[in-house]
Amino acid sequence: MNLVFQGSFGSMPPKLKMNKFDMTIIRPLVLISETELKEMERIRNYQKQVKNCPFEKESMRLDAKKLICELEKWNPYVRQSLLASMENVKTEYLPEKISRKIQIFKNEIKKNKNDLSVKKIFL
Repeated sequence: MNLVFQGSFGSMPPKLKMNKFDMTIIRPLVLISETELKEMERIRNYQKQVKNCPFEKESMRLDAKKLICELEKWNPYVRQSLLASMENVKTEYLPEKISRKIQIFKNEIKKNKNDLSVKKIFL
């Protein structure tokens, strides 16, 4: 959804410290497939929660989920491929400006392994 709506390449990790709010989001089951979750639901007899979010029906997430399901018809491992692509960026195939920024970022990380402020290069 980031690629399509925000023009950015990224995903929400299992633990995310929000920049705009004093909040950390923890999603411990994020890397478990929906099939596995449904099996766990069946085994443990979990009850479905009622969703109270007023924006739930207007969200593009359901459309994105349908798109992923369509892509899985081409490649059953598309979810794993999409996640792996974030760790396997081929900078030589990117436009020069983007490739240069990534190389600068990698160099800064090597120089300042413990300094998380290097992310400011992209801001």
